[in-house]
Amino acid sequence: MKGFDVSYSGINQEFGIYKGAHLGSPLDFYKAIKFGQPYYLDDFSYDITNPKQEVEHHIAKVSAYKRFENFGKISFQYSFQLNRRKEYDIRRGELNELPSMDLRLITHSASLTHLLERGNWSLESGLSGGFQDNYPNPDTKARRLIPDYYRYDAGAFSVFKYNFNAKWNAEVGARYDFSRYDAYKYYDAKDWNEKYADLYPQFFVKEADSRILTRPILDYHNFSANMGVQYRPTSTFEFKLNLSRADRTPNPAELFSDGLHHSAAIIEEGDLSIQKETVYNANLLLMGKFNVLKGLHVEVNPYYMISDSFINQVPTGIETSNRGVFPVWSYQQIKARIFGIDADAELNILNHLKWNTSFSALKGDDLTHNEPLILMMPANLRNAVEFKLNTPRNFYIRVENQHVFKQNRFPIRNQNIDFIEDGTTFNEELDLSTPPAAYTLFNASVGADLLKNLNVNFRINNIFNTEYREYLNRLRYFMPESGRNFIVTLKYNF
Repeated sequence: MKGFDVSYSGINQEFGIYKGAHLGSPLDFYKAIKFGQPYYLDDFSYDITNPKQEVEHHIAKVSAYKRFENFGKISFQYSFQLNRRKEYDIRRGELNELPSMDLRLITHSASLTHLLERGNWSLESGLSGGFQDNYPNPDTKARRLIPDYYRYDAGAFSVFKYNFNAKWNAEVGARYDFSRYDAYKYYDAKDWNEKYADLYPQFFVKEADSRILTRPILDYHNFSANMGVQYRPTSTFEFKLNLSRADRTPNPAELFSDGLHHSAAIIEEGDLSIQKETVYNANLLLMGKFNVLKGLHVEVNPYYMISDSFINQVPTGIETSNRGVFPVWSYQQIKARIFGIDADAELNILNHLKWNTSFSALKGDDLTHNEPLILMMPANLRNAVEFKLNTPRNFYIRVENQHVFKQNRFPIRNQNIDFIEDGTTFNEELDLSTPPAAYTLFNASVGADLLKNLNVNFRINNIFNTEYREYLNRLRYFMPESGRNFIVTLKYNF
């Protein structure tokens, strides 16, 4: 038996960015944060003007497999990705037509795996490799957020599964990964000399005016392992326990970022000294089926994670530049602990009518600073009722409700700002910490197959046009989330 698959997907999108998050003076910035309302109240328009983003993303993938008698299954996959991102700021004169960020990221990745299955056990092993080339165009005449870099990856893994009997099975796996960054980055001479000159003198290339050109070459050796067990005492109950340890290479933003993150309206500061992140995790999954009405299925998933090298990002200041006034968010490495629970249930009320509900909650702690972790997802509860006819048209109608609770555990990371008003200088504290209020949303959708290969779906998000702010959205300081939204989707299967 053998198979072969080729696929391609492409996206080309243009996004507008709320210009009220890109303010030119400390006074305007203070008022926008203090009063928590949109600073710009322009007339409604579908025109997308600066600030904005243009995103182009291409993925091409080739995969193949073949089964050999007495040897197992060999699989190969190669993928190519091209990402282009242009970000346009509000700039003067001809610079307004020039992107302030122009990134091109090319990624090649390949994997070769072997699967051997024998009776009550299986062994899957594989090799993987990757190469990434990031090129930020210097013609933007603005400081580049992420520098030029090459990234090389190589890895090997193996997973062994064993079925003891109809009730018990287990698995154990291990993986080794090597990653290398080879980057070229400019630092302000003052920052380089204060932070890194003594730690990494080998990265120095040359000094030009008040800038230092460096070539950081960073190697990471990562080891991950997991062990899991599954117990199924009856056909209606299942128990899974998984214990794991995982290393993660810091991403380029965590190491090198230095400048305006346009879409988030923040200044990002990376840290070259950040080491790999190691996380220990315990995950329990309980699943049960119950004879209630037409059938009830329940899943409960508590989990626990702890790390001595968790990579976190927190606000550390306010910066005023020729591109505006923005909060500074810096990456740091801390000791952290997170535990939470996910719960899902599906009740078939009638043959064509069902109810779904899900609940998620987590608690994160920064053990280094003895405070809650920042930007932890608030508890949320979702409910949905769906009526569906299993006919050739597959008609369905669905009504959803989502309630997001207020996040009451958060660190105080407020920052001070200086501004002048009516000739008087003020120094005021900005509340960048307090999460927004709880909110409830209602959504609805209806769909059907119009033709053999054509499906249509109509969806309304935020039916009652509720005004709310999302804690995890860093633009919440300047504006609420989107109001009522209508979406029509046509899907044709060739």
